[in-house]
Amino acid sequence: MHPIPLAHLAILFKKNMAQPQPGPPSVPMNVFHDWVKHVLIEQLVEKGHDSIAFDQANNASTAAGGAPATHLQPSTFNSVVCFNPLMVQRAFREASALDRFLNNVAYLLKPGGFFYGIMMDPTEVWSRMQKAHLSEDGQQHIFQEPLRTFTFTTETYSEIFGTRWILHAPQDSHDEFMTHAPTIISVARRHDLACTGMPNMLAFYEEHRLHYKSLLQKMGLIDKTTGQPYEPSAPFIQAAGIYAVFVFQKLPAHASADALPLGP
Repeated sequence: MHPIPLAHLAILFKKNMAQPQPGPPSVPMNVFHDWVKHVLIEQLVEKGHDSIAFDQANNASTAAGGAPATHLQPSTFNSVVCFNPLMVQRAFREASALDRFLNNVAYLLKPGGFFYGIMMDPTEVWSRMQKAHLSEDGQQHIFQEPLRTFTFTTETYSEIFGTRWILHAPQDSHDEFMTHAPTIISVARRHDLACTGMPNMLAFYEEHRLHYKSLLQKMGLIDKTTGQPYEPSAPFIQAAGIYAVFVFQKLPAHASADALPLGP
């Protein structure tokens, strides 16, 4: 099964918002996704520096925890990016997979380089698990939203690795694994990767939308009446709120991971 593209959610939003609605229009998720990428790149990537998309350097199995891409030299890139929100999830199928996943990132990065991208927000997925109700057959726990459904095989999150859940959308569904932010941070430190931030995507938007107002304007995300960035609509909050933005920095050899501040 294939991940649900964020662009696909934008199509669903348009259908859902077809009837006249009060307030500003919904921010298209594919456009917003591009805005997040541009903000991260502008903040973290200097001109002339080399970057690579992690799923470009590795095939799907390798990116989720296989052996490093041997055709690439170690410490080659100033930044490694991962904008497929589901790749981190799949590394949580087992402890060794997450360890290899972050080892592969560290292998590619130069000291001082950044690993950044988008992932499912562990807290938000866990929150939906807590609110899920038992299905009629008593076999699953379900949390329903207008645009998608979350199905959990358990009502508790007792195992850090291998806890499955299913995300259903109108035209697709796929199995995923629960993630755990403290574990990601801890395992990353073993590979000299220090977490400098892991905010929810909505918090990221609120923090940066005024500073990067011109970029929003280029993307058509400015209210023409007020000249200000749009306030998030209810469908946008529901869809974007399930994601988080993450940033890790590779420390120089033998440096302490405590030298950099940890994000929320």
